[in-house]
Amino acid sequence: MTTELKIHHSGRVTQLLVKGSDMQFRKFRRLLLLNDFIIIFENNERLEMRRKAYVMQDDWPIRLIVRRDSNNFDIRYFLFIPWGWIIAFSILIFLILPYAGVPNTSLAFLLSVIVIVLMLFKRQFDCRPTARYWQSSPRRRWHNIIEHLIKESFLS
Repeated sequence: MTTELKIHHSGRVTQLLVKGSDMQFRKFRRLLLLNDFIIIFENNERLEMRRKAYVMQDDWPIRLIVRRDSNNFDIRYFLFIPWGWIIAFSILIFLILPYAGVPNTSLAFLLSVIVIVLMLFKRQFDCRPTARYWQSSPRRRWHNIIEHLIKESFLS
């Protein structure tokens, strides 16, 4: 049985609509678990999963939400900026630099703020919902992976 896969990109969220059975959904869920996704919430109508980031490998955190209405599945996923990590790292640097022997802590902090402003100005750290620059390759990679998993689970 072949079913049509409908894909809709809106900003940073990608939505995939597909029809399938319980067995196909369980196969998709198992494939996500094999790809290091962690279940956040699960019931009969909704499944939320996330995958932690490997930022040094250009792999941002991803969240996937599956809403189910009988045999119709609405799968949405998006990559996001780990603001908690960034803020915690900035605070730790500001607290640790004085004890690390750096003589001018405020200067180092000011230079890092200037670097962030330049990155925002040059659009290399794009925080807009469309997120075309900083997430372009991870978004493409994860879209291809999730589309492949859906085709393998639902369309085979």
